[in-house]
Amino acid sequence: RATFTHLKNLEPAALFEILFSLCLLGVLALMYLGVLARPELTLVIPIAAWAGAAPVLYGAVRQLMAREWASMEMLASIALGFSLYSNEWASAVFIALMLSGSRLLSVLTEARARKSIESLLKLRPDTAKVDREGRIELVPLEAVRVGDTIVVDAGDRVPVDGMVLIGDAALDESS
Repeated sequence: RATFTHLKNLEPAALFEILFSLCLLGVLALMYLGVLARPELTLVIPIAAWAGAAPVLYGAVRQLMAREWASMEMLASIALGFSLYSNEWASAVFIALMLSGSRLLSVLTEARARKSIESLLKLRPDTAKVDREGRIELVPLEAVRVGDTIVVDAGDRVPVDGMVLIGDAALDESS
């Protein structure tokens, strides 16, 4: 089941990327269906090609100024440049759609990873039972020092990394 609850937390630039990808996909679909073959609509394809190329070319120029020669943006800008130069509008729109789609997938993957990490951090205990001279003290994790002996009872979450000193342990490390 696909859920898009993480879309509500996206930045405006990412939402623009989604809409832009859908627009490029729509232009390609209409072009291949023959709808854009009418004379009054022939400018739509070159406009879409230039609009799709603009962010890629801008990124390539920024990378050139930063002396970053080998990147996906550079390769894509070369392909887009040749497509635009030779008036291959469909190729330019398709390349722009592919890049827009890859940026979109990157943003969605990052949002999902961030959400997963946040949910894992919620499982982390805030305190640890520290054995200090035979007394068990409940201390915040920030107060645990290297070399402290931590007491972990059955069913407790392990608050910090370490090794078993006394007894046996079987831990479920899955998250």
